[in-house]
Amino acid sequence: MSEVRYQLERGLVPDVVFIDFALDRGGIAGLKGSTASETGSGLGVLIALHRRFGPDAMPRIIVTTMIHEQGRYLYAIAATRWFHADAIVDKANLRSTDIREILSGSDPTEAWLRENIEENGHLLDELFAVPEWSPIWQVWMASSGRVELAYALLNGKVSKNRIMTFMKEMPPRVDNLRAAFFLHQKWGEMDLAQVANKAAGNEPVLRSIKSLLGKRSENEQREKNQRPDYRPLLGLTIAHSAFFQAPELVEAAALAEPWSRASSRRAT
Repeated sequence: MSEVRYQLERGLVPDVVFIDFALDRGGIAGLKGSTASETGSGLGVLIALHRRFGPDAMPRIIVTTMIHEQGRYLYAIAATRWFHADAIVDKANLRSTDIREILSGSDPTEAWLRENIEENGHLLDELFAVPEWSPIWQVWMASSGRVELAYALLNGKVSKNRIMTFMKEMPPRVDNLRAAFFLHQKWGEMDLAQVANKAAGNEPVLRSIKSLLGKRSENEQREKNQRPDYRPLLGLTIAHSAFFQAPELVEAAALAEPWSRASSRRAT
């Protein structure tokens, strides 16, 4: 990110920008399998370009990422919906001939991917239908889906009522997102024990989950795990924590204002 800002400040006007998601190997929150940067991600590059050139004079943007790795699909959707990226390339299938075709002006985005984002990309906006929902997403994994802990982690910047509304409003939106993009994943069906396994190495999450499990009888655990307002949200934030904990997510949402396009907004 420092290099990007330096080049833009020097007056660089790129014709084409290839933007990955993970810009270093720092990892986020110590979560196994996460390779998003703690100091900057592709969202930060998109923000820097938007601030430098404005929405109507952006260079041609090519998102290059491992589309099926953690959080990358959501990044591709956000880059397209929020920052009008011109093309998406799955690095797993990238060939040198693709680069030449891109530079000549062609669109390498696979038809199935473009069609799905065009048809269903608005479902990501629905997850950010209220401005205060962005910071809530960033702490939801660390809070293990608990309102009181999320409120504490947000240092009172978002009211408990807003957090409770988030928890109430979000499940159908998350289900719609999963149905459109992630039916091959099982994060919507996790129980607490599975979540604990996924969060191996993330001590705050593990401690919180163990505390929850320890306070409930077997029947109470089963009842809690069946609550639709618990599993999908927490499962989503763990399966795609690289996106939800990207350091620029709140700023990116503030710039793009997805809530202005959310069609199913009910909360005020």
